[in-house]
Formats: sequence, structure tokens, C-alpha cells
Amino acid sequence: MVGRFLYTAYRPLLLEYIRSNGFHTVYLLTTVQGSPVKIGISEDPVRRIGTIQSSHYEDLRFHRFWWLPGVAVATRIEAAFKQNHVAENIRGE
Repeated sequence: MVGRFLYTAYRPLLLEYIRSNGFHTVYLLTTVQGSPVKIGISEDPVRRIGTIQSSHYEDLRFHRFWWLPGVAVATRIEAAFKQNHVAENIRGE
């Protein structure tokens, strides 16, 4: 509970720091059951999972996410991941 409070209280400062330094995440989302996996890029992964969750009937969770120094690096990693897992793609994801 304390962690959530601190995150909520300091969220604007964290987001400003992230934006001012150009950080982005590459994230892997999955359902609670563990399959399928969606990969994506976001400056604000918490907001992104909320957006995706609002249109998804199963509960979602982060499998992993990594903070990276810029959208260019994140884009290259996402593209490489998608290329390496093209056989498992469902609608391009």
C-alpha cells in the first residue's frame, strides 16, 4: 500500500524525468494465464496497460519491461523481437 501511495504521489515527477531524458520501455504483456504475449513500446507503461486492459476481456499483467534510452533503441529491439517470433504472431503481434 505504501508503495502505491508513493508511486501515485511522485508519478508526475517520475513522468517528467522520463520524458526529459527520453526513456521508453519495451514491454511484454500477457494474460494472467500466460498466453498470448504482446510486445510494445511506451513512454508510460502503466497508462498503456490500462488502455489495453479497457478493451480486453481477460486480466492483463506485465511479463517483463525494460527501460531504454530512447525510442530508436526501443523500436529496434521491438522489431527484432517480432522478427524472431514471427511464427507465433497473431494479427502482427
